[in-house]
Amino acid sequence: MKADREEILRRLTLGDVTFLDALISDRGSLSGCACLDPVGESLAKLGALIGTDGSDLTWHQTVAAALDAGVTPDEVVDALVALAPSVGRTRVIAVAPKVALAIGFDVASALEAR
Repeated sequence: MKADREEILRRLTLGDVTFLDALISDRGSLSGCACLDPVGESLAKLGALIGTDGSDLTWHQTVAAALDAGVTPDEVVDALVALAPSVGRTRVIAVAPKVALAIGFDVASALEAR
């Protein structure tokens, strides 16, 4: 589906869920116009998850997809810090252990070492 920015925003503003579903389905296809590269899309999804939280499985899947797309563990942590002014310090502190576990950092051992 080919649509420009203004048409997308107009239809989303009107609450056109069918149109949104079509856009989502077309992402990644040759005809779909995805402007974000895989790294950018992964970081956007990570940012959304930081803002909304989710299950441990969701964290592992989202972070694993980001790492597979080429995001480094340092970039995952940097995204967490960069979002703090937008989502709030409390949210960042609350999700930090989930992010740590998802990137393979042994939080329990690190806390015991202190």
